[in-house]
Amino acid sequence: MASFNPSRQSINWLFLEGVAIVISILLAFWIDAWWGERQQRDDERVVLQSLLDDLRQKKVTLAADRRHREAVLESTTKLLRAATDADHRLSNDEIDSLIGGISWYEGESAWESAPLNSLMMGGSSSLVSNVMLLQKLSSLHVSITRLRYDYRNEERFHHNILIPYLIYNANLAQINMSIEHEPGDPEMRYFFPEIKISTPRNHSELLSRAEFQSLLAAKIDLYGDLFRPGYLSVEEPLDEAIALLEVELTR
Repeated sequence: MASFNPSRQSINWLFLEGVAIVISILLAFWIDAWWGERQQRDDERVVLQSLLDDLRQKKVTLAADRRHREAVLESTTKLLRAATDADHRLSNDEIDSLIGGISWYEGESAWESAPLNSLMMGGSSSLVSNVMLLQKLSSLHVSITRLRYDYRNEERFHHNILIPYLIYNANLAQINMSIEHEPGDPEMRYFFPEIKISTPRNHSELLSRAEFQSLLAAKIDLYGDLFRPGYLSVEEPLDEAIALLEVELTR
């Protein structure tokens, strides 16, 4: 008949208690890791959704800016052709309207991207687990930075060269009254108070001036720079980043 051994039973219970403690500790670590991973994924989704919303708006901005710039470039080209080619004569009203068309510019503020800047420069890039997506966003950030530099050049040209020239050599009130809407967007009406001008200015004489022709040529060249490297460098990475973000958010 086997004898009862209390010390051996105690050892077995201690072993089982130890195993239970180890398992509970491992389970706690696993739950903590799982919760941390889930929280990180939730944080990542918030960042990615914010980026996607912003980049979709940038795509809308890009299309609107393209229409705007094409309209301004067309007005500038018509004026220069009328100034250098007798076969392209314009009426005084047409000249006023075209000068009004070239007196617009787009600032860089529309391309400010808080989510992208925060990701690239704010230290939150570690939240993005998809390396390919992170690389594409980094490339897009560089392209947008270059585009904003081109916009700043345009803004400086507008404020430092074009408007001062028109202030001293044209009647801006008369020109502004000829503007009906923003270039490239007939839905965006432009409102300027009706002012009675006792002696309207004939702006056709501007077309014969070499400095005005040079100003038009400079603006065409400036817009050519924006159309070539600016838009081309942003459009492709923008579309690719949006596509990758959409896929990533469906996971």
